Amino acid sequence: MSKTFSLKSFGHTLNQLDQTTSIKHYKNLLKDCREQVHRDYLSGNSAAKIVSNYTSFIDLLICHIWANSELTEKKVSLLAVGGYGRGELHPYSDIDLLVGSFDPINKKQRDQIAQFIRLLWDIGLEVGHSVRTIKQSVQLAKKDITVLTTLMESRALADQQDFEQSLLDELNSTRFWPAPKYTAAKVSEQQQRHLAFDDTEHNLEPNIKDGPGGLRDIQTIIWVVGRHYNKVDLKILSEEKILSTQESQTLIRCRNFLWKLRIGLHLHAKRKEDRLLFDHQRTLAADFGYQDNKHNLAVELLMKRYYRTAKEIRLLNQTLIQYFQEAGKRRRLTTKKINPRFNSVQGYLEASHESVFIEHPPALLEIFYLLQANPRLKGIRANTIRLITDSLAKIATKIRRYDESKQIFLRILRHPSGQTHALRNMDAYGVLAAFIPAYNRIVGQMQHDLFHVYTVDAHSLFVLRNLRRFCLRKHKSEETDAFNVMSQVTKRERLFLAALFHDIAKGRGGDHSILGEKEALRFCKYLDLSSHDTNFIAWLVRHHLVMSWTAQREDISDSQVIKKFAELVGDQQHLNCLYLLTVADIKATSPKVWSRWKGKLLWNLYISTSRWLSRDLPTSEDVTNRINEAKEVVLKRLAKNTSKTAVETFWQSLDPQYFLHFGTDAIYWQQQTILSASASEIPLANIRYNKDLEANQILVYAPEHDTLLPIVSGAIDHLHFSIINAQIERLKNGMSLLAFVTTDQQGSAVNENWRLKEAKHYLNNLLRLGQKDLRPKKRIISRRSKHFPINTEVSFTQSDTGNLTIMQIIAQDRPGLLYHITSALLENKIHLHTARINTLGERVEDHFFITDRDGHQIDDSSVLKQLEKSILTALGG
Repeated sequence: MSKTFSLKSFGHTLNQLDQTTSIKHYKNLLKDCREQVHRDYLSGNSAAKIVSNYTSFIDLLICHIWANSELTEKKVSLLAVGGYGRGELHPYSDIDLLVGSFDPINKKQRDQIAQFIRLLWDIGLEVGHSVRTIKQSVQLAKKDITVLTTLMESRALADQQDFEQSLLDELNSTRFWPAPKYTAAKVSEQQQRHLAFDDTEHNLEPNIKDGPGGLRDIQTIIWVVGRHYNKVDLKILSEEKILSTQESQTLIRCRNFLWKLRIGLHLHAKRKEDRLLFDHQRTLAADFGYQDNKHNLAVELLMKRYYRTAKEIRLLNQTLIQYFQEAGKRRRLTTKKINPRFNSVQGYLEASHESVFIEHPPALLEIFYLLQANPRLKGIRANTIRLITDSLAKIATKIRRYDESKQIFLRILRHPSGQTHALRNMDAYGVLAAFIPAYNRIVGQMQHDLFHVYTVDAHSLFVLRNLRRFCLRKHKSEETDAFNVMSQVTKRERLFLAALFHDIAKGRGGDHSILGEKEALRFCKYLDLSSHDTNFIAWLVRHHLVMSWTAQREDISDSQVIKKFAELVGDQQHLNCLYLLTVADIKATSPKVWSRWKGKLLWNLYISTSRWLSRDLPTSEDVTNRINEAKEVVLKRLAKNTSKTAVETFWQSLDPQYFLHFGTDAIYWQQQTILSASASEIPLANIRYNKDLEANQILVYAPEHDTLLPIVSGAIDHLHFSIINAQIERLKNGMSLLAFVTTDQQGSAVNENWRLKEAKHYLNNLLRLGQKDLRPKKRIISRRSKHFPINTEVSFTQSDTGNLTIMQIIAQDRPGLLYHITSALLENKIHLHTARINTLGERVEDHFFITDRDGHQIDDSSVLKQLEKSILTALGG
């Protein structure tokens, strides 16, 4: 294609064509149009110009094809509607057309219209069309607001009969869908659309059209404006002084950024694509000129700009929608004075005068406290939201200079309720970032992995929300243990501050816990908190990962592990708050990361540490008492169906530590399964659904042999179960007891009886009939995983007790992971005692507690090096 391709030359080319022009020729012309768009995109042309030019190209092409049809002589009009009608056409957008006529369309005309539409499809345009009279259009618009909205944006392409104007005259009638009713319907529609994206713009792969803060939110503004003024045009907002010049510029800037992203998405995907997928994020970052720097990847910089843009759009959308909602209320607004700075107007907070924030900067915090302290207030009035954002640009640095600002912020944190909404609103309006400068650095900060599904700022506010939910009885059933612990916490504001600061140093490089501790110390001193409270909050920030790390990666049945952790914690209040912050943090990271199993591990660590703190270091007598207590509970349940002699005989084959590794319910289930089986039924397997864990438990009891663990782990993979914990008990009678906690491969427990029976039958047949080929089947790697390759890493440490070696493996999650690892252990004659499988998105951080064949710690570096080599080979690392 010639580089001089332009609208003028394109029009000239079309004028030389006639009805005999081939489909292939039209396809090439469309290809030329899109290639020009691609050149304009890469050369840095403005998005508005690219969209306008492409729309004009398509106008010329469609009008030419229409002109060569016989429909121009049939008093039939052609209108562009929807996004095409607005003139917002992207490279692979749908082409929405209305073929209209004052009179009903006859069969011949329908055939000609079908031929015209078919040609558009054949040349590569995705066309949506309707054929209607004005009467039919109006009838449908009355019933369906979507039809009305589409038709409101109509634009004539070929219209000799003034069909478009007649149609708009009918549609603009207030006899149906009057402006207030239309606005309410559009607001409801928008709320439902936002809920489909978890009501947050901070998703990893956001939809830039339909997601919160996306193009559809701007279009919603346009539609509401159009219904109020009978003209679909953003210019009305500035002409009618509904938006200030700066706000209008912000809206256009945000729209143009999203347009350019969408243009790039369409061009790279070579189809209509509105999801900012990982497949395209890096490429788009390069297109936009972003480069990796010391602390951030180029893609993180692009996504930070996107998230901040979406946030600005949501704020403008909220402000304008509220403005038009008020405009639709004809009754006189009720005003009530709250204090010299604020009034309540029809239930919304309003500044008493335009300079209130400039004259008294702490009012920027006070307004959120008033909203929090007065639950009957519905929100902040649109004109006051505008004042907040305008004032921030002028006095953002002055807010912190006032002691009153500190006092108000602490009142917000200490209030009996409402912290979540108060801080979310402060964040949405930019006040939180202005008051806490360090927070501003994490606004829109993406974490480019599959473990964190939200930006750092959104995640931090979700953590705070979770902590608040632990305070509320109505949410007690979600996390009963957390609710009970929260009732023991004094000065809950310390927890809320720790939530705000625990990840505040993300994106800076270095250890964010250490850097965050410094930021927390600095801010708490600024707030004039006591030294004790300041150090308490900073300690939580510094150690917010330790409890999760200990629970999921160490043997918490080991008294030395508990001792070490308890010495770090120091007292019950530190333990309470660290436990609550840990649970809230994990639950706010990703819906897929939290599980009842992880909750159980954390709770067990909490209980063991709490006991240690109250009774000092457990003695051997304490451990013996715990074992005896467990035995007593289990024996009482087993005695109903099994003789005491049989139970005690079986117990002689067990290591006493077995009774510390499992809860009494699991011990009873395991032993009841084994003791009720006849000699001919061994080896045996059993499986059950555990409601409390929201997981499945698998038991295997079989003669000990080297290949048992690889066989069983391979079989579990063939059943499409994922292992999240494995415990191996070697008995003195020559048997092995293998206990697994599993889920399905989507992280959910299997609860269907038929699936559990099938799994039990499969495992028992395998154990009794012999080994099959259990090598993991090759499965397709997920699209997302391909963009986050994780190199396999193997490292070793020695346990504090001196009898176990801890092997840590970091790797890409994959089917048959434990099979490959246990096969490598077998090859190197290593015994596995316990495995902790910790899946973080597509990344696994697994810990294996191993010994040599004689049960001793492995301290020979050559043996460990060979084991590492075997595992890297097995996992392809």
